[in-house]
Amino acid sequence: MGHSVETTSLHHLFFFSFHMPIFFIISGFLFAHSDSVTLCFREIAYKRFRSLFLPYFTTMLIVFLARCFIIFYSVATSFYSINHDLIYSITHGIDYTYQIMLQSGLQMLLNLCYGTGKEVIQLYSVIYPIGALWFLPSLFSAIIIFYFFLKLFEKYSIAIQSIIIILLTFAGYMIGKHIFLPWSIDISLVSQTFMFSGYLMRKYMIFEKKTTIWLFVAVAGIWLLDLYMGGIDMSEREYNNLAVSTIGAIAASYLLMKLSYSLSNRTSFYYKAISYIGSQSLVIFCFHMFDIWIFPPMINYSGRLWIYQNNYWMILAGFRLCYSLLITETIKLLPVVKSAYYPKMSRIIKEQ
Repeated sequence: MGHSVETTSLHHLFFFSFHMPIFFIISGFLFAHSDSVTLCFREIAYKRFRSLFLPYFTTMLIVFLARCFIIFYSVATSFYSINHDLIYSITHGIDYTYQIMLQSGLQMLLNLCYGTGKEVIQLYSVIYPIGALWFLPSLFSAIIIFYFFLKLFEKYSIAIQSIIIILLTFAGYMIGKHIFLPWSIDISLVSQTFMFSGYLMRKYMIFEKKTTIWLFVAVAGIWLLDLYMGGIDMSEREYNNLAVSTIGAIAASYLLMKLSYSLSNRTSFYYKAISYIGSQSLVIFCFHMFDIWIFPPMINYSGRLWIYQNNYWMILAGFRLCYSLLITETIKLLPVVKSAYYPKMSRIIKEQ
């Protein structure tokens, strides 16, 4: 939904006030639920690299190959002419020779290795953003940083831990003002507050405890204040008021997670539906903007403009969810590709 609304709309402000922070919060929540803290660095690094970077590179390879096919087919049939950069220089120009494709492939590799969600201008080259996929290397970095934080300070008091987390967040905030680090590590540092809050939510089992109406009112009030202050957009490094936007994102995430937790205990259909979507969430994330990556810029622009003008963003979001789920089911039929996105499932099937 956040990627299906117009960037200048109130809906965009609503979703972006929490929709990236909540992913980091849930990661911290699941970190506390798993045995990650007990693993050695080599084990945690391999495990997270396997689950995040393999889908990352596989997705961009699929997008690149699909885009090349569309280009060659379209040029061969004269369906349309292209004279516009798409996927930020993965393929570009109207002379689609193998040399251009090689240059485009090298540019794509550079973009992938840097993994940024916003354009970075270096001395001799430009590194283009890779869309929503910037989150995967950033999450990997955030988990590794959080892992070392817990290893070093797990036995300290929450007060000391909180001070260290705040310092890490502030360091990332200041770095992001001047330079966008590879793998968005500056965002990974900012996200440590979200990771830590999710970790504490699980550690102290707060969703199992009863909540007073006044706490709900206070948390909702903080969220409204955050919306009034402008929210947060992590990929753009737009934090507005850092303290308010951070606390507001945690407040919004708490309300949504509490609501989901409550519904999952009462409504079996909701539980089954969300559990199914959740189990496919990585593939949905990787492919939910496939329509933008594949179709030519003119169709993208005119189509999205029509959707925004008519406020049909929910239809677009539903359409993207449906074809993403279709892609997930297709991937499950392809053993090699499935092993990149569902390593646990592939291992279980192989053992059986």
